[in-house]
Amino acid sequence: YFHSLDHTIFYVNQFASSSVYWQEQSVNISQSAGFPESETSTTRITINLVTSKTLSPPSPHFHLKIRVPQWATTASNTISVNGQPQSGVSAGEYYTISRSWSDGDVVEVHFPMKLWTSPINDHRSEYSDNVMAFMYGPLVLAGLTTSDAFVPKGSTFKSDPSSFMIRSPTPDGRILFNATDASDNMMQMRPLFDIMPEAYAVYFFTNTSYVQLPPPRQLVTSNSHSHSHHHHHTSPHLAMVPPAREDL
Repeated sequence: YFHSLDHTIFYVNQFASSSVYWQEQSVNISQSAGFPESETSTTRITINLVTSKTLSPPSPHFHLKIRVPQWATTASNTISVNGQPQSGVSAGEYYTISRSWSDGDVVEVHFPMKLWTSPINDHRSEYSDNVMAFMYGPLVLAGLTTSDAFVPKGSTFKSDPSSFMIRSPTPDGRILFNATDASDNMMQMRPLFDIMPEAYAVYFFTNTSYVQLPPPRQLVTSNSHSHSHHHHHTSPHLAMVPPAREDL
């Protein structure tokens, strides 16, 4: 969060359950965030007026600016105020709600996340055309595998990863996708931040008949050789992580 120097504009930049007291406007602004796990809500913003018991509640007027991330590219982006849908929500800018706020006002925000591909940054076309990571909104997905060779099922996976990846329900609501390859084998994919001791890959060779795979390689940490057993990668490419388009 931050506000303008003249205390008339309040910015919501990240979607995390939290609250902040804005003294100059005598309001408490809180978030109950569903991001990134929820498929129905990104965050819920509640405005509560803070007044003394002897004074009647004021009606502070300020501009609430909500960041619409660059990855929020679907036509299903929604923002509502007390259940009333707002219009003109566009990716890559701030959406502004200007009003006199009342105690208990609620702003519901939902930016659906979609699957997309992030090709490796390489000037050699045999790599840039065939080596890629799979993204879910701003999240890098890691495949639970010991190999970085994965040829997705179908021919539209570059433009539409949902053609071979399906989100599977989990007891705790965490994000899990099942990805199907050309031979109908299944690979689980989870957000990279969820990976701890598991073997994983991030960038995948998606055309193994064209790209010659490098030999297995053990990555060694810069601090000590004794830690090198923690992660065994099969390719130097596995150490690379695609840049997210926006902060979480």
